[in-house]
Amino acid sequence: MRILLQALLALAATASPQSPAPQPPTAAVDESETFAAMQDSASRMTLPAHINGRGPYRFTIDTGADRSVISDRLASELGLAFGSGATVYGIVGPEAVATVALDKLRIGRRERRDISAPVLPQGALGASGFIGLDALADESVLFDFKRNRVTIARSAQEAMVGEADTIVVMGKSRFGQLILTDAGIAHTKVYAIIDTGAQNTIGNLALRRLMGRTGPLEDRGGRIIGVTGASLPAEAGSVPLIRIGTMRLQNMPVSYADIATFRKFGVDQRPAILIGMDVLRGFERVVVDFRRRQVRFHVGEGPLAQSS
Repeated sequence: MRILLQALLALAATASPQSPAPQPPTAAVDESETFAAMQDSASRMTLPAHINGRGPYRFTIDTGADRSVISDRLASELGLAFGSGATVYGIVGPEAVATVALDKLRIGRRERRDISAPVLPQGALGASGFIGLDALADESVLFDFKRNRVTIARSAQEAMVGEADTIVVMGKSRFGQLILTDAGIAHTKVYAIIDTGAQNTIGNLALRRLMGRTGPLEDRGGRIIGVTGASLPAEAGSVPLIRIGTMRLQNMPVSYADIATFRKFGVDQRPAILIGMDVLRGFERVVVDFRRRQVRFHVGEGPLAQSS
């Protein structure tokens, strides 16, 4: 059986009106920091994180999550107090989950305080937790796949000083997430979301129709498993040629699925794709710059991309 892990999280609501909002970083926000990354079971990049002064614990960097989350196993180990709950918007739609209060979440010298973190199953997460947009706001995150390193900086320029063969693609922000709008297949516009929390690249049903596939999804045992443990059938396929900015990606692997995430971002009726780690690792380096709403791709000798 082919199992696809789609570790994507978009939160539909905060835990409660009384829940404290995450505070800005308290130190070293103007300095870049580079970390030696590790890989989790889904080949996603993880960083050492400290919770309330304890750790480090391996947290997956998820540019598709608007809030950081913690696994049920680690929450229990740390004896964290449960809050009033939250609604997470996963692959099947809104789901109610428990939350815990994190007094401090520290990554290197960057620290966030007073985070109400959803608690999700360790088995579905595949990690001790996820570092979401609440911990990465106004930052640039450089994923160096060739050297297996991650740099957090205040600007993409700082993260990729002197880089040649770099292609910049602009996007727009929706729920804090970057949606790249300069993409297309032939003469049809395609919306692309960079999701470092997803193992596989996911296309919606509108993209499937654009590729000439109609009728019910061919469910041959392939499943997408969300962060809450819910699953949906998926159909394996590929996109012969897609343009993103001035890049042309050939034979991009894709799994088609009717996940609620596309409805959350308002692109379920238009061809759209969540670009996961299977495609991103085809580049040498990728920078997601949340402040400037852009993604920078360093093509290098990546197997998928060609400049047009």
